[in-house]
Amino acid sequence: MAKIARNGIKKDGLTTFNYAPGDNRQGVGMPTKVAKKYYVNNLSDLQKQAHKLRFASQGEFEKRADTMPAMDKSYGKYHWKSLKYYDVNLLYKIMDQGKADVAPVSTTDGQLATKGSALG
Repeated sequence: MAKIARNGIKKDGLTTFNYAPGDNRQGVGMPTKVAKKYYVNNLSDLQKQAHKLRFASQGEFEKRADTMPAMDKSYGKYHWKSLKYYDVNLLYKIMDQGKADVAPVSTTDGQLATKGSALG
């Protein structure tokens, strides 16, 4: 199928590229300084410290079966200190401002490399 598509767009003077090895998945992120303060190195550590941490969500992460419910099933229920909803585009800013400690992230977010964030 990819070959057919590649040949089809060549006629229009376009080029396709091979798939990139990266994969954009959902995860949880937190500022590195917060991860160090609470000794969070993995999702198991995060679950144990959740009662001390403020979770900022876009409103979907804690509902999708493959995200927070799957984490609860694997590691035990995450009992956050607080859970507040924000626009997805503001989650890094909310953490930068110290209004939240943890938020859902896409694993290919550029902010992960530039904002000093830890990823779980």
